[in-house]
Amino acid sequence: MLYILYALAMVVVYAAKMRYHSQWKTQWTMLDYCYTINVLVIHWALFDVDPSIAAAITASATGPVLGGALIYDMKLSLRYPVHTSNWVFHVLPGIVCSILMTPAARETPYATSLGLAMLWYFIWQVCYAVGVYIIFGSFFSDPEQMTSQRFWYYSDQDPIAELVFSQLRKIGVYGPKEAPDDTTWKARFTFFGLQIVFTLLTLQLGLFCAKFGWGHAAVLVATVGLTAYKGYHAEPYNPIPPPPPHLNDKSPRKKWCY
Repeated sequence: MLYILYALAMVVVYAAKMRYHSQWKTQWTMLDYCYTINVLVIHWALFDVDPSIAAAITASATGPVLGGALIYDMKLSLRYPVHTSNWVFHVLPGIVCSILMTPAARETPYATSLGLAMLWYFIWQVCYAVGVYIIFGSFFSDPEQMTSQRFWYYSDQDPIAELVFSQLRKIGVYGPKEAPDDTTWKARFTFFGLQIVFTLLTLQLGLFCAKFGWGHAAVLVATVGLTAYKGYHAEPYNPIPPPPPHLNDKSPRKKWCY
């Protein structure tokens, strides 16, 4: 019964977030990888899964998804529900996995867990690329329709983006003064490549959590503590992302962005 309530609560929170983000044209971020892992965790909570699949889900939930909470500076703040709703989809899955994990799942070989986790990632990535960029590609002629890729490309303060593009210019993928155009497949595959590297690296932490219960608990305690501390000092959530550099000054996003 408790897991049914958990599943229903996640559906309600997701619907509320989708409605909230749609007014800022950021609803496309709700199709990201982390939300598919939440679906897998809910499925696992309601129905039994094979131990090897359980290990792969746990590795994903405590690797890339939990890593996203730190990369995107998420906060546990009861004063600001939007902050907390972001936290719920990135930190809570790892907590639920810690309850669901069994000794048999923790004995899953490293290669099996990694292979299954990456298989799901690639399935999601292909479906995302086909769905967002081909089937619904016409939506993105509007530069204000935001995806996670556009958040990254439009930010002029992201040190990772600056480092990646400086290296790509050195090897000739981009010209010395070529600005990335997020509507091209070159830019999209650049972002896909960065996501693959991030997923592989953070999965190492996730696989550690899936293997060792004590490590899983330590990572969760540290993450909850850090996000709660940030939440205590949090400012109201600003839903408006940095504007595309080519938007004119009359754009609503230009007017209201920070």
